[in-house]
Amino acid sequence: MGKSLRMKLYLLLAVLLLLALGSGYWYFNVYTKTPDYALQKIQQSLDEHDQKTFARYVDLDVLLDKSYDDLMEGLMDAEQPLSSEAKFTVGNFTQMLKAPLITSFKQAVEQYVATGSWGEQSEDGSQGMEAAQVLEKSGICESQFRKVDSVAKDKEAGTAIAKVRIFQQEANEEFVLDVQFTEQQDGTWRVTEINNFHEFVLFLTKARRAQMMQYADTTAEIIARH
Repeated sequence: MGKSLRMKLYLLLAVLLLLALGSGYWYFNVYTKTPDYALQKIQQSLDEHDQKTFARYVDLDVLLDKSYDDLMEGLMDAEQPLSSEAKFTVGNFTQMLKAPLITSFKQAVEQYVATGSWGEQSEDGSQGMEAAQVLEKSGICESQFRKVDSVAKDKEAGTAIAKVRIFQQEANEEFVLDVQFTEQQDGTWRVTEINNFHEFVLFLTKARRAQMMQYADTTAEIIARH
């Protein structure tokens, strides 16, 4: 092998080494501290039933606290308009139930991460009827992940919004959730809120009401014929 050829070979190896080092630095010091990476790890944790990784990238306590309020407010808004006094009374009642229901809901989510299925009781029997009712009302059990449309980061606010497209089986329609990530002190990102969960509850309730009306009309037609 000639001297010139050896020099070219050494130069090529040096360039490849620098590229490998640069790629490694970018991955471990840049990419792993992005909302996109957090989304990837959440999906991986669900596929592998990895509760530890899921908890690292999803702040379940904060997420459920806000989601519960959105769920209850959405259910009230979807019914016949309530007076301010009635809404205040119902709101106080739902707040009384908030702590135990969130505990049940959290157990249900953790059970889902661990097993990949909803609605099964944990070994200690702690997941009861309350969790099942909340899950049914929320429509989460009947929703399937489709894709992530986009991720937009707000550097000043330290937040990012992922447009997560799901298919809601009861409504037989897609809905795009605005999943908010918040940057942590170590540079990682965690899910802390679904910004439009209230709108999702209204969307689902409207679809359920339309199905009930259709069922009632169909039943009335059958009764009228027979």
